[in-house]
Amino acid sequence: MLKKILLSNLFLFVIIVLLSSVFRLTNLNLIEFKYDEGINLFLATRPFFGHPFPPGATVSSMGILNPPILNYLILPPLFISWDPMFVSFYIGLINSLSIGFLFLIIRRFYNVWIALMATILMAFSPWAILFSRKIWAQDFIIPLFIPLFYSLHKIVIDKKQFYWLPFTVFALFLIQLHQATIFFIFLLVIFLLLQKIKFNLKYILFGILIGILPLIPYLGYQISNNCPDCYALISANKRLINNNPFILFLRLLQITNSGNFYNVIGNDIIVFATQFSLVYKARAIFYLEYLLLPASMIFFFIKFKNLRFLALSVIALPILYFLLKIEPFIHYFIIAIPLLFLFLSSFIYYFSKINIYFKLIGISVIFLLIVISVAFNFVFLSILSKNGSLQGNYGISFKESDKQTKKIFDNYKNDKYYQEMILSSYVPKSLMLGYLPIAKMLYKRQDTEKILTTLDERLKKVPVDTLVENRLLAYYTPLLGDSKSILILREKAQKNSDYEKIYKIAFSDYLQKRYLKSFDNKSFGIAFEYPEHWKAEVNKNGEIEVQDEKYILTIKRIDRMNELKYKNLKDIALNNIKRKECVTQDKKWCGVILEPLEIDNIIFEIKYMNYLNNPVYFKDSEITFITKVIDDILHSLRAN
Repeated sequence: MLKKILLSNLFLFVIIVLLSSVFRLTNLNLIEFKYDEGINLFLATRPFFGHPFPPGATVSSMGILNPPILNYLILPPLFISWDPMFVSFYIGLINSLSIGFLFLIIRRFYNVWIALMATILMAFSPWAILFSRKIWAQDFIIPLFIPLFYSLHKIVIDKKQFYWLPFTVFALFLIQLHQATIFFIFLLVIFLLLQKIKFNLKYILFGILIGILPLIPYLGYQISNNCPDCYALISANKRLINNNPFILFLRLLQITNSGNFYNVIGNDIIVFATQFSLVYKARAIFYLEYLLLPASMIFFFIKFKNLRFLALSVIALPILYFLLKIEPFIHYFIIAIPLLFLFLSSFIYYFSKINIYFKLIGISVIFLLIVISVAFNFVFLSILSKNGSLQGNYGISFKESDKQTKKIFDNYKNDKYYQEMILSSYVPKSLMLGYLPIAKMLYKRQDTEKILTTLDERLKKVPVDTLVENRLLAYYTPLLGDSKSILILREKAQKNSDYEKIYKIAFSDYLQKRYLKSFDNKSFGIAFEYPEHWKAEVNKNGEIEVQDEKYILTIKRIDRMNELKYKNLKDIALNNIKRKECVTQDKKWCGVILEPLEIDNIIFEIKYMNYLNNPVYFKDSEITFITKVIDDILHSLRAN
């Protein structure tokens, strides 16, 4: 009898893993491969090219460097291949096996039918698939949650205190992997306490010691570098959304299937709706879950009294996010996916036991949800395969990205840095600015300074070397919005065209961080920066007008033949702008007149927009602002 049960479990385990693999281990050339995936792969492969293992991973949405646990998790397949598709195969396989183990756990503590329904639904769930085959931290949430889920059942149902150790270990791993999971772990612990579950301090302490092991290099880096991410952590509350996002309460319903998938597909939803209209319309079947899930959570709470902390934690999660004004990203709910399918399957199973009619209804609902999920996934991959990318957040597939990347490096296949250059090219330049966490972690300024000449020579020899570009970009942008760095890079770009790309990236970031736009007019022969909410153009008289709703700065050339020389431009101060006190006939002060300023045969004149033909009168409250705008424009002025 025992042998039959074991064989049955093994057979069903294999079936569930195979079903889970259908969309996780196929069409790997269509995996989403953008900035996050690229930087994750680049960091994890660093040791293979003789570099130290990075003490951190990517940067979170709060601007904090993540601990390096993701680097460790994706390390095993890298000993075989650095191909993103192979790494994604490994991640997809881990997730497929996790769903298989989820089946065994649910079968052990509930029953085989609930286990089958929950895991088959999860095997084909569009969101569950999307978050289980990318080179992204969140794609490891389910694999790390499954042992935590098992430990909870062993603690509560089997009364095995030892399992506080793996519970603690995997709770800490999850928090290091994705910071948002701390909220769910917090709720679990709170509701376990309220349910008076016995805690075992000894095993919890052992669990903490094991759980923080991946964190040690990260802590060492933070301590030795005066904790560069401490300020970002303290100021995290400034990044919280100010409006109360009621959409958070829909996320639990959406994440089980295709809710909110429009953000992923974007305007390609039109193709979906027109070319695959039957499947598109059949998506309405998913709304059954919107009705059933709330009832399922309530049912689970009532039926399984000793496990009601699971339902309470899931229900309280969007409430906690709501109260803390957390951004309503759908991936913040990945950790709830197995539980949602468990609740739904439990409810349908016991609902079906009422009588034969309810059983038929229950079977029909499960069947329809599986069929429409499979159809949706086929259509999704079909559109992606045809287009190579999607117009939503999914963006470009690896197939297209890889084609474009290898074309750039086609002439350097024999270069000893060829493979590392390709991996480095996956990294967005926006992350390699020197004041940002990843650039600080990878490139120490003092080390780069020693090899600047070597880097310059390499850049001349291999202009597409992204390794050199990244390092130089990090070196020359040590401060946020630093104008001195821009001047240095601009000068280097004028002397060496290979620096042009580095300068443009740094300058674009500088403009964005300083809320500026750039005016560059070759016929007039000058360029400058001005506030982004202002407007700059050349009028019919050949004058440059820089204006907002109230003021207009006119820039006129006296002699267009003279060569522009701004040797003393850095010495221009606010005091150089001529001012004259305005006094009325009855000797009352009426403001300040800013008279035209002439520099290198160019006249700068500021006026009120509504009184262009009259003298310009400024009140005390305006004088500091407007002269600061003029001063900034003058300091940025340069010959084109």
